[in-house]
Amino acid sequence: MVGLLATLITIAVFKKLRASLHQRLMFGLCATLLVILTLFVAGIKATSNTAVCQGVAIAMHYLLLSAFLWMSVEATLLYTQLVKVFGGTPTWFLKAALLVIYGVPLVIVSVTAGVTRLDAYTNQNFCWISDFNVFYGAFIAPMAVTLIYNMAVLAIIVGSLHKRGKNMKMAKAGAAGKKKKKDNSGPLYLLRVVVTLSLLLGLTWVFGVLVVLVDHIAVQYAFAVLNTLQGFLIFVLHTARAQEVRREWSEAVAAVQRTGSLTSFLSSTSAAIT
Repeated sequence: MVGLLATLITIAVFKKLRASLHQRLMFGLCATLLVILTLFVAGIKATSNTAVCQGVAIAMHYLLLSAFLWMSVEATLLYTQLVKVFGGTPTWFLKAALLVIYGVPLVIVSVTAGVTRLDAYTNQNFCWISDFNVFYGAFIAPMAVTLIYNMAVLAIIVGSLHKRGKNMKMAKAGAAGKKKKKDNSGPLYLLRVVVTLSLLLGLTWVFGVLVVLVDHIAVQYAFAVLNTLQGFLIFVLHTARAQEVRREWSEAVAAVQRTGSLTSFLSSTSAAIT
């Protein structure tokens, strides 16, 4: 949760970051995950009040579906930037993405609540979907579709980077003679790409499916640990290590040391953008 908050604050503070489509998607994903964690901690056991419990269950259902779609949109954006480099990202991308992110879960949750008359969200033990048929059809199935999509896009990106790296290596080998170049198609590079993208796109939720299908304590612990650390890892891998973020914070620290005021630096960066 601390990592999610740190990422949200970083993006909110610097207007240059907010101007980046990637960072705006990251902001939406982190905000959604933060609300999910807050609801889970504060309301998952609020079974004493049926209306409140149903509200928590419906909100959790909606937000979790939205979180998966935030991850799928991020995967699509990475595809347009890393694979379809020359085509670029369409200007309508963000509007279409938001329509999918908020519209699809709304349809699924509305149909579920209407068909079951909220009975699917009534549970005496915890505030979550109580009907297993609804659970599989309205939650597991959409989650599986998004995970398959994310894995497919991830495979295409890694394959494209690998092919591009091999071509660049062959071209540089003929031009550079004996001088060695950094091999960005090597196994360590590809491993770093796979690990980073899989964390970002939510492939750790594969363990969420396994928790339902496999009743094993090791799977449950793996799912809990990975999802607890997800916010921290998002901050470390996609905020703290991002060059543009480090540059913004370095300039902010230098401005504070020079002027003694962070407000003046933020005002100047805001004026430069506008």
